[in-house]
Amino acid sequence: MITHIKKGVTAILFLLLMDFSNAQVVARHGMTPAQYQTEFNDWSGKGYRVTSLCGYTRNGQELYAAIWNKISGPAWTARHGLSAAAYQDAFTDMSNQGYRLQSVSGYGVGGQAKFAAVWDKSGGGAWTAKHNMTAAQYQQAFDDYGKQGYRIQYLSGYVVNGIEYFAAIWEKTTGGAMIVRHNMTAAQYQQAFNDNAGQGYTLKLVSGYEKGGTDLFAAIWEKTTASFWVSRHGIPRMNYQHVFDNMYYQGFVPLYLNAYAADGGDKYNVIWKNTNISASDMKIMDDAAKHYMSTRGSAVYHLPLRKTALWFLQKLMDMPTRQQMKSFHQTTVCVL
Repeated sequence: MITHIKKGVTAILFLLLMDFSNAQVVARHGMTPAQYQTEFNDWSGKGYRVTSLCGYTRNGQELYAAIWNKISGPAWTARHGLSAAAYQDAFTDMSNQGYRLQSVSGYGVGGQAKFAAVWDKSGGGAWTAKHNMTAAQYQQAFDDYGKQGYRIQYLSGYVVNGIEYFAAIWEKTTGGAMIVRHNMTAAQYQQAFNDNAGQGYTLKLVSGYEKGGTDLFAAIWEKTTASFWVSRHGIPRMNYQHVFDNMYYQGFVPLYLNAYAADGGDKYNVIWKNTNISASDMKIMDDAAKHYMSTRGSAVYHLPLRKTALWFLQKLMDMPTRQQMKSFHQTTVCVL
């Protein structure tokens, strides 16, 4: 067990001394259309690109959640708050200018469907997209495009006037085996998640939508070699910031952010990645901390892991003051 503890200390020191300043990822949620536009202008002006965009409502109010990354890439553009007709016009216009649709988020506002989308001028195979599909229409499109060699790249589920609809993007490309599901209840989604992760599939996205008081999910998994990643779904707004902060303290940055109206409020689905520490090292640190606390009857492990690491390291090294612990503190890179 001494060796195990030493490995845990090594992993903890690595986590504490990691420099997240190069992550350059910004996340926001609960933004009104005006607030989102302000954030968009600000971060775009600083060289950031929207890599995840979602429209949703809370008690009928139109809101947005987004992730920006400071990364290089081809020309890109984004639009939000589009009616079905305006979205179709934008889609046609962007396609004529050589832009490819990268993501599309559907959401119901006042009994009407609205859309938020991101395009860029990246290369690739033939592609196509459809929106406002009923479940039956989506299934038919999925089957038809699959037979033509297209692979689904993006999927958004949304409810308008009690009916679930889907927007999706397909591309003629190669890749690992895929599993795609829609209209799953929370229990069904969790079971599918467990089964697919156990078989080596990586979650690409999970879209939430509420119909008749029941949370439903649509998701895409692909068998790929991916960095250390985790996902959470159906996070109530009151808990979302805590979960987000906890993931930050473990060295994760958000890849995908989805929000949807539910229970009179809003809920969140997020996928994070961690390139700072491996899953095996995280487990060593986790096990070492658990062992230390279980042998001493401690019950502080509910703290975010990075804060727990500081506490644990203080105990192991007999650090005398909190001030020494504070010297390890780093400011948050992912800001909400």
